[in-house]
Amino acid sequence: MPQDGQHGGMPVTSVPSSPAPPTIGPVRRELRITARLLADNIVISALPPLAFTVVAALRYGLGGVALAGSVLGSLLWSVLFIYVVDASNQAAAAHEDRINKPYRPIPAGLVTETGMWRRAVAGSVLYLVIAACCGWIPLLCAAIWTASITLFHRRVAQRHYLYVKPWIMVLGVCAQLAGGWSIAHPLDGTGWRWVLGCALLFVLPLPIEDIRDIEGDRAIGRRTLALVLGARPVRAWFIVMMLAWPVLAWLLLFRDSGAAPAVIAVITAVFTALCWGTAAHAALHRGRRGDRIDYQLYSVAQLALVASALVLLT
Repeated sequence: MPQDGQHGGMPVTSVPSSPAPPTIGPVRRELRITARLLADNIVISALPPLAFTVVAALRYGLGGVALAGSVLGSLLWSVLFIYVVDASNQAAAAHEDRINKPYRPIPAGLVTETGMWRRAVAGSVLYLVIAACCGWIPLLCAAIWTASITLFHRRVAQRHYLYVKPWIMVLGVCAQLAGGWSIAHPLDGTGWRWVLGCALLFVLPLPIEDIRDIEGDRAIGRRTLALVLGARPVRAWFIVMMLAWPVLAWLLLFRDSGAAPAVIAVITAVFTALCWGTAAHAALHRGRRGDRIDYQLYSVAQLALVASALVLLT
């Protein structure tokens, strides 16, 4: 019998082993996880508070170092705001993501649910530290929001999602916009009117989000309007709300902004075209792809509403 290392009495030439594939460094790996974690919501959630910081800074004459410091602080504050939300959300709803959003970190196998909860805790601590550096109102907003979103994802049963989520979303928009404004200047009457007005307008068409996620929501027992009433009534409500948005925005925010009438007219016309175009798309396009585009267009309209303050209030 051949001995080890021999075949038929002849020496066997050993084949060099292939080099082990390079491992992803911890920093690169964390950046990869974070990119997938924030991919869906970074724009819609991080830009509004940053925009409100710039609005307050310009409205009250901040310049130079103060303006740069406010913008930098707001950028960190805004990104950590959505990091805390998405980390806790994805840790709590991993099974739904495996169906609806398999590209996210947990379904993609980049991190476990326990690991995502650890990131939610670490992100919350860092968020509170950054908020404390920005002022007591941003800190208060961050503390309230962190506690609320953590309790929502850890303690609220999926069957209560239907009527708890809208209040959480209103609180979230108020926290992000009030915090963003307060980083540059204390909130005044104008600031509060825009914070509350944007929060109200944001939440009214929000059920459109749940149409695209019906399959995953059903799998985890989550109750949403789309599952309780069906997709058609929710889509009809969304169309009505997008048609009404420009009118409500003009009544609540635009007309008393203090801007010149011509400027208000132009902003209202542009916003109307965007909202009514979104309503038309929702009426004409059905199916999973159409529902996703509807939500994306709604997100763009929300950003346009917030961005209008850059023109009307400065």
